[in-house]
This record gives sequence, C-alpha cells and structure tokens, in this order.
Amino acid sequence: MSVPVLRSAHVYPVKSLAAHACDTVAVEPWGLDGDRRWMLIDKAARAVTQRQQPSLARIAAEPLPGGGVLLSAPGFPSLRVEGPESGRMLPAELHRDTVVLEESPGDAHDWLSAVLGTEVRLVHLDEPSHRRPVDP
Repeated sequence: MSVPVLRSAHVYPVKSLAAHACDTVAVEPWGLDGDRRWMLIDKAARAVTQRQQPSLARIAAEPLPGGGVLLSAPGFPSLRVEGPESGRMLPAELHRDTVVLEESPGDAHDWLSAVLGTEVRLVHLDEPSHRRPVDP
C-alpha cells in the first residue's frame, strides 16, 4: 500500500490573487492558516474574483506576521499592508451572503486600483467563526 506524500502547500492570502508557496502552514478548523483572509470588493461591495478580473492572477500577496500582506505586481513598487487594525467595518457580499468585513489600512485601495485599472477596495475577512452576518 502506498503512503500519501504532501509535495507542496499553497495559500491565497488575498482571495483570487496568485498563490503563495509555503514551506510550512498550520491547519486550522476552517482551513489553512492565512488562506483567503483578505479579498477585494468593487464599488457595490461585491467580491471581485478572477472570473471578473483575470489580471488578479498577476498580483502576488505574501503573508506577513500579524496578518498583513506584502503585495507585488509587475511594474509597481511592492506595498506592505499591515494586519487589520483600521476598525472601519463595512458590509460586503460574499457567496450570496452579506457579512461585515474590516477595511484595510493605508494605501492598499489606491495601489490595487492602479494595478487593475478599476476601483477596488481591500477588506479583511476574520476567521469564519468570527464573521458577523448583517441583520436583514
């Protein structure tokens, strides 16, 4: 009988951006640590994915200590986004549900909008057990 071997592990610190290869990664009850903790939303506060914006695949996000990410894209200087601390909460649509998410601190919105050529905002998704649905 053969024994399964894990050859590589990848996380997506920002939903729909390029994958990040990991030497090690913790497994949490809801999935890999740091996986899809951030996402982009459009002006209507809906998740932006590669289905709508294939160019998201050329943007890399490297996880940083404290929950932040280092963003990089060809032709742009890298941008360090610190962990979620803005305190600015906003409703956004995620998988047909409306949840309360935290807006990213700093210049991430402008940087990502410039890279993509369209207005987007970076928001942080808390672990699934801490996400708050919006009251109807």
